[in-house]
Amino acid sequence: MRRPTTFAGRPQLETLAQAEAQNLRRVDALTDRAPEIAATLERCNPDAFCCLVICAVCSRRYRLRIIRQLLAIAKSRPGQHEAATIFLEAFPVGTLATADVKRAHNRLRKLLERNGFKGSHLIGQTEVNWDSTDKVWELHFHVLAIGVAPAAWKRLRKALRGMGPKYPVKVQPLRNPERQISYVVKFPTYFRPKSRSGGARSPAVPLPPDRLAELAARWSK
Repeated sequence: MRRPTTFAGRPQLETLAQAEAQNLRRVDALTDRAPEIAATLERCNPDAFCCLVICAVCSRRYRLRIIRQLLAIAKSRPGQHEAATIFLEAFPVGTLATADVKRAHNRLRKLLERNGFKGSHLIGQTEVNWDSTDKVWELHFHVLAIGVAPAAWKRLRKALRGMGPKYPVKVQPLRNPERQISYVVKFPTYFRPKSRSGGARSPAVPLPPDRLAELAARWSK
C-alpha cells in the first residue's frame, strides 16, 4: 500500500544571500553582451524590484509564492501525486528567440487530450535547458501531476517517442513535495555538461556567457 504524502509546507529554495550573489555573477557575464539587461539587473533593490526573470532575487520571490500555491493544491486534492517533466521542443543555438511557448503548450494540450489525461490535473511551467552536447535549447514542461492514470503516461511516451531526448517523459511519485515542487518552478542558468553515469547526475555549471545572454534576452521578452 502506498504511503500518504507528507507535507511540511516549506519550499526548498536558495537563500536571499545566495540569490544576490548569483545576480552579481550574472551582471558580470552580461555587461558586455546584454548591457541594458545587466544595468537593469544591477539597479534592482528592495525599493524598486526589476522583475526580470533573469534576476535571481525577483524570480525567487515569484517562485516562493507559486510553490506555496502548488503545495496547497497538492495537499488539498486527492489522487495519485507525481512530479513530471515533458519534452516540448528543441531550438538550435542562436534561435531561442523564435520559441513560441504558447504554440508548444497548445500542441501538448492536444496530445494530453488524445492520450487519456481527461480528468487529471497538470500544473507547472515551462523551462529552458541548454544541451551542450547537441548545441540545442530544450523546452520542457515541469508539472505537478494529480490523478494521471499509468496508461496515460505510457501513451504519451509512445506519442513523443523519437521527438527529442531519449526519455521525453519522466515521472516520479511525489515523495518529497517541498523539494520536488520547488524543482517544478525554477529558472536555471546552469547546465550539466556530462551525461549521467552510474545513476548520479553530473555537476551543474554556469551557462557560458553567450548562452546566458541568449537566455536573458529570451526571458526579457
